[in-house]
Amino acid sequence: VGIVSVALKNGGGGNHTTSSGAPASSTGAIGETSCAKSGCHDDNSVNNSLSTTTFNFGSGEEAYIPGNTYPITVTIENSNIQRFGFEIVAIQDDDTMNAGSMSITDPTRTQIINNELEMQDREYVTYTFNGTDPFLPGKGQWSFEWIAPEEGKGSVTFYLATVAANND
Repeated sequence: VGIVSVALKNGGGGNHTTSSGAPASSTGAIGETSCAKSGCHDDNSVNNSLSTTTFNFGSGEEAYIPGNTYPITVTIENSNIQRFGFEIVAIQDDDTMNAGSMSITDPTRTQIINNELEMQDREYVTYTFNGTDPFLPGKGQWSFEWIAPEEGKGSVTFYLATVAANND
């Protein structure tokens, strides 16, 4: 059994209405930039505190069972926002490699991407073009699943970057 510790990174800023997902490696994880530094939202500050991000893992577990599948929901709330985005990666704490695998349950709003240059072992879930639309007014939300790694992989950290945008 490994411990699931969550490192939430909340990036504020604008979004481009033609976006079809965050670029790989934009979560702020070890060796990565954040959404505010990747070139897409670099005109805004990280953690501007205007939005609330919620990360729901399984049924509130604090540890995972190797090989089990866990539902994850990411939610961003800000009543003045018209577009939302996110990117998440699960990293093994002992070697910074990808931990487990992701599974898409809502292909209209979410997709899996991989980095084609650096850190090619990392698997990310991000939004699709349709996934930038509010789930409800003032609320972005995405659901997907994480399949825990097999036994002996140790602790895992989820790195999550979120964006609340104004169509600019």
